[in-house]
Amino acid sequence: MYALSLAVFLGVLTSLSAPSPVVASPGVHINVPHSPLSLNQPVYIEYYTDPGEDGTIQLDITKPPLLAIFWQSGPMPISGGLLYDITIPGFNDPGTYIVSASVSLAGGTIYGSTPFEVVGGGQPGQPGGPGFDFHMEVFPPETEVERGGTARYEIIIQYSDPSFSGTMVNVDVMGLGPGMHWHMEPGGQLFITTAPETPPGHYMFEIIGEAQGVVRQVNAVLIVREGPEEHPEEPPPEEHPPEETPEQHPEEHPPEETPEQHPEEPPPEEHPPEQHPEDQPEEYRPYEPGPQEGAQQESAATSLLENPLYLIVIALIVIIILLVIALMRKSS
Repeated sequence: MYALSLAVFLGVLTSLSAPSPVVASPGVHINVPHSPLSLNQPVYIEYYTDPGEDGTIQLDITKPPLLAIFWQSGPMPISGGLLYDITIPGFNDPGTYIVSASVSLAGGTIYGSTPFEVVGGGQPGQPGGPGFDFHMEVFPPETEVERGGTARYEIIIQYSDPSFSGTMVNVDVMGLGPGMHWHMEPGGQLFITTAPETPPGHYMFEIIGEAQGVVRQVNAVLIVREGPEEHPEEPPPEEHPPEETPEQHPEEHPPEETPEQHPEEPPPEEHPPEQHPEDQPEEYRPYEPGPQEGAQQESAATSLLENPLYLIVIALIVIIILLVIALMRKSS
């Protein structure tokens, strides 16, 4: 009895002293081992998830209380239980920054974050010093292209101070449509290539620029339209073999009787046309008044002399002539 009581007491004591199992909560583990950092010192970040938490991770860096994102990564694959690391450009503004991560898993999304410090002071007028900033624009803000074609944009960078010119700006493009790819060429030339399978429509995408910890975004639009309609070639008509027809023999017709040929009659003799006296031209003869015309003229003169008015007129003319002669003689 005493031995049984001792065994029970030892068992209870052992159960109380043994550690109870602890279930780890899922999450993302992030570390910035070199914090605090000096100005513009690259930021080395380590991160991992627990075994079995496989998915896609995305990192971003903010600086409270500001709401702007100073840096952001694209989606990256991650396998649970493996350690990953990434190095990003440093920051020129002292303060406390937050590295945040979100991991998309098959069963949902998990989050994690950690702070790090940037200390020190920079020299004004130098890249990375206080006051460094830039403005980013894209031209044209909207363009269109046929499916399968390539659109060209120009990214224009304006620095807050001319002394910052030449500072490298890292560019990333997010939100492209299906089948689209982008690449950069010197001079800020951005090319977006579409695929023949890209659906027509309006696509708004984001261009992200990062330099010395400063992040700027600008949006642009790409309109994809259908190409010229391509009509399939019509197949040539089927050739049918000629139908076999019974042999046709030409019908034999009796020779036609030709009419009897008579000797040709000689043409009739041609006689010169007869000339009539009416057709011959008349000879020219001078005009000679006939006796009747002379008698008519004499009767007209006689009738004038018998008219008293004509006689009076003639007498007056004679008197006037005599008076004129007399006056001329008198004056001489």
